[in-house]
Amino acid sequence: MLTLGFRIPAAHVGSLLGQVAVYPWGSDFTAAWQRLPKTPRRGGAPIKPPYRQLLTGLTAVHGRPVRIVEDWQLSDEDRDAGIEGMIITTDPINPFHLTTCVRTFERQLRKGEDRNTLAPALPTVDTSRAFTDYITVADSGTAQAPGWLFESAVWAIMAKLASRKLRLEDNGPALTLRMDTDGSLLAWDDLIANQWSDYIGYAMLRVTARIITLPRIPELAIVFDAHMSRINNQWRGSKTAWIERQNSDLPILRVPVKNVRPATDDAPWTTVVANHAAVIAEACGMERLDLDQELPARPGRVRPLVPGPRVHPVGKGPGARVMMRLAEHIARTCPELQPLEWLKNKTTKVRTPRRQVLTDPKGKGEEKTLLVTPEIIADAMEAAGSKRLRLLCLYDTSAARQRMTTQLRAFTPAAAPTFDDEAVEVHPRLVVSFHRVAELLAHGDRDRMALASDIEAIAKQEAGTVVAWVETEYDPKTGKATDDAKNPVRRVLAQLGISAQFLATPPSDTPQQTPRRGRGKNTDAKTDHRAMAAAADLLLRTTGVIHPNMTSDILQDFLDGTGHPSVHLVGLHSRLQHSGVEGVPPKLVVTATAIHAHHDPRRPWTVRMWSDTANQWVPQPTGIAHFHAGPIGSTQRGRRGEKAVESRLHIESILDALPPGPAVIMVDTLSFRSIYPGLQNHHFGVGALPAISLSAVRDVAIVRCNTSREVPRPVNRQGGQQPDDPRQPASPDRYVYQLAGSNLWLLPKSSRLYRAKGGSIGARYTPWTLPTNLRYMLQDDWHSYTSTEITVPQTGIWTAHALVMLTARLSDHTITWDDRTLGPIPLHLSTRADLTHPDYRLDDDDL
Repeated sequence: MLTLGFRIPAAHVGSLLGQVAVYPWGSDFTAAWQRLPKTPRRGGAPIKPPYRQLLTGLTAVHGRPVRIVEDWQLSDEDRDAGIEGMIITTDPINPFHLTTCVRTFERQLRKGEDRNTLAPALPTVDTSRAFTDYITVADSGTAQAPGWLFESAVWAIMAKLASRKLRLEDNGPALTLRMDTDGSLLAWDDLIANQWSDYIGYAMLRVTARIITLPRIPELAIVFDAHMSRINNQWRGSKTAWIERQNSDLPILRVPVKNVRPATDDAPWTTVVANHAAVIAEACGMERLDLDQELPARPGRVRPLVPGPRVHPVGKGPGARVMMRLAEHIARTCPELQPLEWLKNKTTKVRTPRRQVLTDPKGKGEEKTLLVTPEIIADAMEAAGSKRLRLLCLYDTSAARQRMTTQLRAFTPAAAPTFDDEAVEVHPRLVVSFHRVAELLAHGDRDRMALASDIEAIAKQEAGTVVAWVETEYDPKTGKATDDAKNPVRRVLAQLGISAQFLATPPSDTPQQTPRRGRGKNTDAKTDHRAMAAAADLLLRTTGVIHPNMTSDILQDFLDGTGHPSVHLVGLHSRLQHSGVEGVPPKLVVTATAIHAHHDPRRPWTVRMWSDTANQWVPQPTGIAHFHAGPIGSTQRGRRGEKAVESRLHIESILDALPPGPAVIMVDTLSFRSIYPGLQNHHFGVGALPAISLSAVRDVAIVRCNTSREVPRPVNRQGGQQPDDPRQPASPDRYVYQLAGSNLWLLPKSSRLYRAKGGSIGARYTPWTLPTNLRYMLQDDWHSYTSTEITVPQTGIWTAHALVMLTARLSDHTITWDDRTLGPIPLHLSTRADLTHPDYRLDDDDL
């Protein structure tokens, strides 16, 4: 299998990576920076400015990629030499520009006062560093390097890739790639346009790269990716922009921008480059960084980036065909890079799974689906310690009630009461009731706990587990409403011990939309896929129900020969949630889910979640309610220093509380590697790992799963059935691939949308070669292939192969979704609990 991952052979590090210019600083500069005026911040006390504010102006005047490296990214040798930080760039900075930039930046912070304390403390003569001198091999056998190398080593390779055009077809168009000051490559002159009515949206290809290490591989590697960066036609909401300089030989400037409130109410808002960059450029005698306040219809020299997941005439993603062309371009332009070799064999095939469903509208039969009955749900709840399950259907509109009724009656005819506030016993241990609570569900600021008094009474009287299916009004065109009710309602119900799943309904005045795919074709209008998915999510994922026949498909022979009748499959998830306010520390969120998997198919698998409220493992719906009822995360825990120690103590207490029996603990790589050094590549398996004390008293294995941008993206499959078009990539098959000469595994996949009718358009064409009659498909997201990296730092009593295949089956046999998930079921469940928390906040991501 071919991916966008390549080894950097040690013999070619010098020619591929070259060297950088470095400007180190010591304690004098650090002390001067600490004395800078503190800047005001939203919602808190003023703080000292972060180094990235200086980076904007420095990048603007130098016109080339620049990084400012802080203490934690330095090598021990640098720290021992008294270095406390440094500036890194591709070429030496003009001494006048460097001094003037730093001096002007300080003067702006001091409101015009020219104390000039920073510039004298910063050297203006660079020290060149060759990358080859800073790459070593750790005791684990993994290549290692200081943090600053990973920030800057891609620049020379990206410059080489920009030296030749990216050919899309043998005799077709080719894209000119230009580097920006972030180190990315842009198809600046080859925009993609698509028209919606009187609005034409534009996007351009962006190629990125990052240096990575691979566990127990003594050479560095590099992974590439490609994106469609959609260009905004207005400044509102944009936080980043590209600016083309007058000298087209210079990289395109990528800068943060900010909106400035007008001095008077009748004046318009303006947008400027952030962090005083325009003033700095003017002081250095550079061209002005004024932004065009009125953007042209076709993007010109200034191009703001569309912020976040906004509806746009051009969809996300350039498609699998562009990815394959990119891999060929890399191999042609940088032949010294060695493609990572991924291999498969007959023992790594993952059989096609059967999907558990509440209903089977398409009649796929038992070979493909497993029908979950009320009895199976009730048995699972009883095994988890609950006497029965009570389902509350909370609605406002008759349309929502009808949608809920349709799904429940398809599940079992007795599951939809005719009258509200009437509890119907669908099964001796499963009860359903409908309640119209319009005021509780309405958007706006209101006392929802008081409005939920009737629901509270039901929850107090109910001896079993209570879950709720809740209507929420949502307009996909405008997004969340002001004072949106969804999260407040979720929290109120959670405080009553009720976990909730929502069913979105459009505002009453919203016209019916034609599906984006299949316009003009017959579609199954009777199947309400969203309501079907919501019902399954509530009655299967939230309640923690796994069909008995699916358990055998997952476990297979995993426990054979171990002497154990069962195993705990544990998913550990963590995430740093930043406040969005400078100076306010982030919160570390930790969630954990444990599935007690039995070899005996007659015993239901129980799904439990850790509850900080109860300080014990509790049934899944109870754990979700406990977690959603309170604030998210803790500022006392983190990923570094003393906070990492607190995190480890908390996680170890969670794992120590597991019931008796062996355990397989599955963790997310990025979330835990700075908390547990043994999960890091350069300490792989030799540093501290989760379950330190647990491993001393029982059989424990640790599996590390990585789905981040560090994972090489698959672009083509060799062997097997191939497309008729030899230039079209072949999609991944149902195998786990192993990196030659290592214990690193890759589980590739194509998305459900890609496999749907018309979804593979991005494999058959590129956005630049799409026929005119198919141009409307540019509005869709063009998916490429993705993969999950699986490694095993601790095998316990199993083999790495057995653990990898178990993890693959747990990713393939999903609890509700009808496609493979990026992570195995336990990790997926613990992640979902975090993503649905009322306080969940996703950091801004530049697309």
